[in-house]
Amino acid sequence: FLAAAALVWSTGVAGAAVWRQVKGLAWVLLAVGLFTAWFQGGLEALAVLLRVGAMVGLALAVTLATRTSDLIAVCEKALMPLERLRLVDAGKVALALALALRFVPEIWRNFQEIREAQAARGLGANPVALIVPLIVLTLKRAQEVSEAIDARSH
Repeated sequence: FLAAAALVWSTGVAGAAVWRQVKGLAWVLLAVGLFTAWFQGGLEALAVLLRVGAMVGLALAVTLATRTSDLIAVCEKALMPLERLRLVDAGKVALALALALRFVPEIWRNFQEIREAQAARGLGANPVALIVPLIVLTLKRAQEVSEAIDARSH
């Protein structure tokens, strides 16, 4: 975890910008930590939180320090041996990675909009009322993108 934190710090990105990237995850980590502590004890909860924090920190350090196009190019090049063995299509995997990276901010924006709309309606913090519309919107957008890719490949 400390190594991941040092790598994030070494990117030179301001602490406030890093916090904006991870603040939504803080609530999820809190819930995971409490759940784990309740069922497995405090030491195991700390271990889980440090592992997740290390993974998130490493991923954040890579995404902060690397342009998306470079990341996708490396992914495609790294998968070429598997493509030669006909195990994967490196181009399709790279496209999937690009789409995933592209849509994470959109999903987060949808989450924020749904949460604000439901708060305005007085629904409060009902997780089902938040997750169901988010899943529907995400699947609808995925279907639209899939259809667009299909139309361009024919």
